[in-house]
Amino acid sequence: GWQGGPSRAATAGRDAGRRVKEDVHDIRGAGGAAPVWGGAVRARREAGGVGVEGGPADPGGMPEPITAKIKKAGRAGVVSYAITELGFWVISVPLAVAAVVATTGSVPDFGTTEGKEAVAGYAFIFLNFARVIVPARIALALALTPWIDRNVVSKFVKDPVAEECEVD
Repeated sequence: GWQGGPSRAATAGRDAGRRVKEDVHDIRGAGGAAPVWGGAVRARREAGGVGVEGGPADPGGMPEPITAKIKKAGRAGVVSYAITELGFWVISVPLAVAAVVATTGSVPDFGTTEGKEAVAGYAFIFLNFARVIVPARIALALALTPWIDRNVVSKFVKDPVAEECEVD
């Protein structure tokens, strides 16, 4: 309680707020656009890591988006990503519907308000789950890229061969 001064929790909260404000100022002052919480900017600066001038970051000070790695992998990366996404949705949607039927004993009735609300709730949960595991799906796609390149892309896309010409 209050006994002539702020509690430890209030002091800790105030100090944490100051650190967050410093971090937000640090990243915005360095040309960044968004705040980074929990001292990440300070820790990266001290460690000489991402977001530091001369560090392994892009010119904006932010790490490279993971989708850029897929693009850098070329055709095989894009094909690999497409295959993993198609596989995820083709397998997960029927499994999600089967899970609803197994837990409730029936498919929700779309003709009633309760059924529509149930479907909205299931969709909300499923889509959030799908969003949470996006990094794992991208990692799988990147891991499969060399195999896809050797066994799929190279079979269908032939690199142009330089034609040999006879010179007189």
